[in-house]
Amino acid sequence: MGDLSEGARLQAMATVPGAETRATPVELKAVDAKWPLYGRFTLADGQSVGPPQGLSAWIAPGVADRLDVKTGDRIQVGKAVLSVGGIIGSEPDRLAEGFSLGPTIIISKAALDASALVQPGSMVRTKLRVKLPASADPVALGESIKAKYPLAGYEVRTLATLKILGASSGDIARIFLLQLAAASSLAILAGLAVGISVTPLLGKALQGLLPIKPGLVIDARALAIAAAYGALISLTFAAPPLVRARDFPAMALMRARVNPLASQWRAVLLPVGLGLAGIAALAILTAPQPLLAAGFLGGAALLFVLLTLLGKGLTALAARIPRPKGAIARMALANLHRPGAQTSALVVALGFGLASFVLLAGVQTSLDGNIVSRVPTRAPDYFVLDVPRDRMVAFDAVVKGAAPAADIRTVAALRGSIVAYGPPNAMTRVADLKQIPDNAWPLRGDRGLTYSDALPEGN
Repeated sequence: MGDLSEGARLQAMATVPGAETRATPVELKAVDAKWPLYGRFTLADGQSVGPPQGLSAWIAPGVADRLDVKTGDRIQVGKAVLSVGGIIGSEPDRLAEGFSLGPTIIISKAALDASALVQPGSMVRTKLRVKLPASADPVALGESIKAKYPLAGYEVRTLATLKILGASSGDIARIFLLQLAAASSLAILAGLAVGISVTPLLGKALQGLLPIKPGLVIDARALAIAAAYGALISLTFAAPPLVRARDFPAMALMRARVNPLASQWRAVLLPVGLGLAGIAALAILTAPQPLLAAGFLGGAALLFVLLTLLGKGLTALAARIPRPKGAIARMALANLHRPGAQTSALVVALGFGLASFVLLAGVQTSLDGNIVSRVPTRAPDYFVLDVPRDRMVAFDAVVKGAAPAADIRTVAALRGSIVAYGPPNAMTRVADLKQIPDNAWPLRGDRGLTYSDALPEGN
């Protein structure tokens, strides 16, 4: 796989033997014989050296100043008494280490064992670094490690590492936009393939319930619209993290887990706004009723704003409510307004979910009420089709004999299929169409027509 280097970091207290009042908190960094894999480590006097050996230690200038020690003096960390081998000048992987609570002392793994600081329950951070050969594929290696150890929680901080190596914000944006385009394209193609393959299966399963014929139909326009939705949604949701990665320095990205990045809503307003505008425009332009679609989107946007304001208000209210005496209630209340709390997002999600349920219930209640209140008074008890005109007298006699008070309404009607349509000199034959146009439902199956001079009641 490549050269492997293992290191460990932990917080410790360094003192001077015989003068325990001279003490300072330090960041203890234990390295192996292959450290550093990249770059050169030099001391303050310009000497290029490797990792410390035995009980020798390289100390940061801050340690030397606080403990008033120099090269050749002794310091104590835990149970280990170390000899100061030199003052750190240039540490090649310093930026990649992230935030530290004290100046650094670099020791060997043997010295770490001698300190007896690593015990069950100790807070130790271990890092494994790999120097890959030029022909290796780091992405493939990372995926293979994740596949082999899915629960290990490995993390590859590519963005911060690229910035440390000198990549500009433009480079970061271009690299990950290309990766986003590739990943989104694969996801869109997979979604289209699933949609195409599932359609005939659903058609066959619903054949007895809906007036549809099972089969495979590929609608290029519908597929293009679905692909456009996928691309716009991908760009919209990828914009905020990409803007943060572009604008924040490498150290902030490395420390994002312990010190969350500040919100950059102004920077993401333009790309997210354009993405949402594109989604809304696509929905309106492709809808059968654009005004209805625009009204729905406007209402959804207004509801989103109101729910967001409600979430912000609940967060502010929770911060001002007096603290309960119980520990559980106090912690629950604090979690509503702590930094990084998802209170506002949760309110928006619950609000939209509840609104959807209310909308569905309202539509169902309206339909049920309309059917219950209007259909019994207007719908006939029985209806008969295709009664011959010369048999109407006999039909009336049969009905009146069974129900003398029956109200019989007759409509002159015939049934047939539309075989052609259009101007008389340029008729389009339905049989010649490869696909029935959208909203051209009269061309499908038989249609009922009337040849009555007066429009029948209820039509």
